[in-house]
Amino acid sequence: MLAEYVRLRAPQNHGQTLQSPPLSDGSSVVKRNQKVLAQYWGALESIRDIARAELSEMAYQYSRQYSNVSETGNVSSIVMAGHQPTLFHPGVWFKNFALDALGKAANATAINLVVDNDLCGDTNVLCPQYVSGTAQVIRVPYDSAAVAVPHEMRPTIDRATFLSFRQRLATSIGSTVDAPLIDSLWPEVTSASGDLGLSASIAAGRHRLEQKHGIGNLELPVSHLSASKSFAMFVDLIATEPLRFLEIYNQSLDEYRNTHRIRSRSHPVPELESDGRWHEIPFWVWGKASPQRRRVFASCRDDTVELSDRDQWTVSLKRNCFVSSFVELNQPGSGMFIRPRALATTMFSRLFASDLFIHGIGGAKYDQLGDVIMKRFFEVEPPKFMTMTATMKLPLEFENVTRQTVTELEVQMRKLRYRPEGQSTCEELKGRKSYLIENPPESGSRKLWHDEIAAINDQLFESLSEKRIKLEKEIARAKAALPESKILGSREYSFALFSGALVEQLRKLSVTF
Repeated sequence: MLAEYVRLRAPQNHGQTLQSPPLSDGSSVVKRNQKVLAQYWGALESIRDIARAELSEMAYQYSRQYSNVSETGNVSSIVMAGHQPTLFHPGVWFKNFALDALGKAANATAINLVVDNDLCGDTNVLCPQYVSGTAQVIRVPYDSAAVAVPHEMRPTIDRATFLSFRQRLATSIGSTVDAPLIDSLWPEVTSASGDLGLSASIAAGRHRLEQKHGIGNLELPVSHLSASKSFAMFVDLIATEPLRFLEIYNQSLDEYRNTHRIRSRSHPVPELESDGRWHEIPFWVWGKASPQRRRVFASCRDDTVELSDRDQWTVSLKRNCFVSSFVELNQPGSGMFIRPRALATTMFSRLFASDLFIHGIGGAKYDQLGDVIMKRFFEVEPPKFMTMTATMKLPLEFENVTRQTVTELEVQMRKLRYRPEGQSTCEELKGRKSYLIENPPESGSRKLWHDEIAAINDQLFESLSEKRIKLEKEIARAKAALPESKILGSREYSFALFSGALVEQLRKLSVTF
């Protein structure tokens, strides 16, 4: 049976957080997870033992390339979170503050996973503005547009646009926010950008800014994690049983969709496909010469495991040396890169790399599916994860109206129209309607009975004309204000647009007590 689905929604009001379970319970969740993970044996235990020392050292070595970081502390306990290297909204950034607080409370090494295997598409920051008295969103680019490629492959194309971004974004939000964070963030980004690509520079600059505010997380890109021995051991478990993994994956996905009445064949993830002896596994492959992500298929033949994109690339690896061959194959200088998809990324992170993983809402939703797949394929109880986000809004003046506001007003209007006795003072008509409802006629005269109730409703409704007119005006005003409220009240604007006070606000929200 599929695990019970937990409904998750972002908080609507400024300064609110979603913490499931509460961050104050984080240390106890770490301890419970450690007891679960201690029961793993065989290959799973070996991968965990190797991953701990390996990934903490990799995170330290990577982070020290562009910043001053302390030696990794307690590598016997690791807590993790992760996101794409973008200028995300404060709700995403809150995870980094929560991760730092959790690491300190649980005496664990905190590692933020830079998900640089996702696609880098839009290179603009959305900024709200009033244009001719109307609220609009403008796009402020930090690089020229280009074909979407994985973040780790994305260079800076237009250096002038990149360098001038700070001034242009600060000017765009200047009438609303004094000293926005972009003023302190972008010098860190440009300073770190030396040999780093566009997305890596943004992540490094954000990390350096966090460190200046006392956030002690290490950082590790998925691209670096993918070159580790422990990751190769994880791939080995799946690639040597591709058909079994595919069947469990697709069955679990089908159950998930049926349970949640999802018709889309791509949500939350597409099925894995089989083609003869080839079975798709949840990884991407691309090369330096062709950095477009392609699906990976596996086929086991005698003493070899073949990996292929079924188009441009195929490689054969001996079973008895799969791990060492895969590590060599997947090094930065090899020219071909094999990376995990979303579910595989969190499978590895939760089962082997950490004692506790912090998700945002999106990751938490699809990883409820991941729990089922892990339980069935690896035959273990998956460790629990936490879900964290916050809602922070820019200091803009507007009438706060949502679609729910309009719906609630329309419900009031329907009640006024079809149950007007609730607000009417016409006792005689109210009494007659109540009598008719309590004494429905036998068949044959129901039309007259219905018509009389409808006539009474009309009379009661007309007697409430003053309330009706007032409610109609409220509905019209709410509908007119909805577009502006949606723009100015969004929680999705980049943290770089907010004032420096955002740092202290997120820190206070991440207190573990």
